[in-house]
Amino acid sequence: MCMPCNTAHYFVEDIRKATPLPFISIIESTLNEIRSRFKNSKNIGLLATDGTIIGRVYHNIFEVEGDKIIAPLEEKQHEVMKIVYSIKAGKMEENVQTFEEIIEHMKFLGSELVILGCTELPILLKYFKPSLPVIDATSCLAKEIVSFATGR
Repeated sequence: MCMPCNTAHYFVEDIRKATPLPFISIIESTLNEIRSRFKNSKNIGLLATDGTIIGRVYHNIFEVEGDKIIAPLEEKQHEVMKIVYSIKAGKMEENVQTFEEIIEHMKFLGSELVILGCTELPILLKYFKPSLPVIDATSCLAKEIVSFATGR
């Protein structure tokens, strides 16, 4: 079982308690990907919905591993939410410049890489090359699902 919504992972432990089925977490999948590709990175930026950040969905798992999750400052977080809703409305390219600025903001805050912790955000990657390494949480989950399904 899996759930491709980062924000809904706030309830992941309740889900795991409610079913005997294995549950593949998008958060844990992302952590595994970062550990395999960026072993020494400990300052990890997170671009996600307000709910994901306020609910500390990534913080709770990553901080136990010794990582620091860096969220955007309030003004930039508001811009992230505007981008998410804009993408849902089918508007892509008009968000690229603001998204690039947000990535630069994350670099300024000390992020060594940035997790795209909302399923809409990776859609913008085809329009520009980020100045920091980015981790697409949705792709991380998909890789873990394939590995599970194929027994790897």
